[in-house]
Amino acid sequence: MQRLSATGATSYNWNPGSLSGTSVVVSPTINTTYTVVGSNAAGCSNTRTVSVTVSACTGITETQSTNGAINIYPNPNNGEFNLVVPEQGVYTIINSIGQTVETIEVKENVQTISIQGLADGIYYVIGKSAKAKIVVSK
Repeated sequence: MQRLSATGATSYNWNPGSLSGTSVVVSPTINTTYTVVGSNAAGCSNTRTVSVTVSACTGITETQSTNGAINIYPNPNNGEFNLVVPEQGVYTIINSIGQTVETIEVKENVQTISIQGLADGIYYVIGKSAKAKIVVSK
């Protein structure tokens, strides 16, 4: 989301999108140039443009687990994610300096995990089952 603002006039028309107002919020999916026409009470107007560049790197695509793979989605997340594992076991969440912050017994191959109380940052999920040790970063 990007907020675009203009000042100095009494009315504003934004394109594309047929938006109006001094401030608009846009969410383009491709690079887009927006034009605003501002007009005052005397009928004078002026035009300005602004380009919004969209980054190709917007996150990791969510996929389904296949053949022994482990998946965490959505990634990044807002404190709740789905853990898809090849088999049940005990999984540990550790922070970027190696401290254990939570240990979870996973009893289903797809389980929703909540870590809402943790600070924003990078965490790792380490799993240990009867057959393998699994390490995945978030």
